[in-house]
Amino acid sequence: MSPPVRRAALIVAGVLAGFLFLETALRVRLLCLALAPKLSQKIVGTVPEEPERVWTQWDPELGWKNKPDAFCPRAYGPDISVRINGEGMRGERDFPLARTPGRPRVLFIGDSVPFGHGVADDRNVSSLLARDWKGAEVMNMSVIAYGIDQVTLLYEREGRRYKPDLVIYGLIAGQFGRIDQFVNDFGYARPKFILDGGRLILTNVPLPRRAAVGEARCDLNRLSLRQLAALMFRPGSETVRSARGLIARLRGPVERGRDDDLGMALLERLRRDVAGSGGRLVIMLCPNRDWLFSPKPDPFETEIASYCRARGVHLLDLTPVFRGHETADLRGSLFVDNDGRGHPHPNGIHWSERGNRLAERALWHYLRARRLAAGAGGTS
Repeated sequence: MSPPVRRAALIVAGVLAGFLFLETALRVRLLCLALAPKLSQKIVGTVPEEPERVWTQWDPELGWKNKPDAFCPRAYGPDISVRINGEGMRGERDFPLARTPGRPRVLFIGDSVPFGHGVADDRNVSSLLARDWKGAEVMNMSVIAYGIDQVTLLYEREGRRYKPDLVIYGLIAGQFGRIDQFVNDFGYARPKFILDGGRLILTNVPLPRRAAVGEARCDLNRLSLRQLAALMFRPGSETVRSARGLIARLRGPVERGRDDDLGMALLERLRRDVAGSGGRLVIMLCPNRDWLFSPKPDPFETEIASYCRARGVHLLDLTPVFRGHETADLRGSLFVDNDGRGHPHPNGIHWSERGNRLAERALWHYLRARRLAAGAGGTS
């Protein structure tokens, strides 16, 4: 065998060996993930289960939604419960569709941040606003782990029926990334939109029940390395978004992705739906903790600000508000760990009780200063 042929053969063999190693590593990783609940049960006698499963249920269009009249007494630790009312909103109070004359109506929408992940029913931002805004009907239709696609669909289907005066959208950057995911962290499928010539098309409804999704997740260990790589590194995927986000912090804004365009199209659809139902949209931009210590605005923050200026949408960016109150050593942090157990988290998105109080005070001041809080008087 000639030297060039030998070198080529060695290169091919090395590449194949590398792929074989990665294939084996991925299969071992997936096997460990599959066995983790059984090992946990053997060691501590219980299988870990997300508390969110207690108060959510399957929905064929949304993937999942809050379960009416659900109650989880120890959702985030002792004495920190989650209650869902008869209409699928967080809290005990039910709200009729018919408006009460002379009473303003406010609707919170979004994901786990405005929902109040980690805090009790009466300690989240919507409950605190209801306490300050006497006479207003303040409803919280936020749902754990929702993307902007589900937020928009839920408002179209259910939120607009309540004819709110104000729709306060608690928006985090992750809601755009979720539109590219297939399954959430506790086993429900997600709806999938595509953008075709400027038109939003919903492609995969009705969605399967969680049991079917669970079976699909178990089938991951049957995928080849090529198939897994295609899922992980397809254009606009969560993996690619993470890499782009890191580059953005180092070099500034990067080229927009298809999921960014899709997310902005969904946001515009939501804005039109809110206006069409007689309400006004207020975007409450909720920062990640790492935004507070970054010398530059996050590209997502900049993009949302530009959109709101162009469309005349009210925007409350909580980043500067939180920046002045967060401590680098996490003492008295505004953020808690994702498990909701109250532990400070260095890269958190969920607010502690202190974070919810600060957000509500900023929101209340914003609404009064812009005369959006009808019947609440002047600025404070």
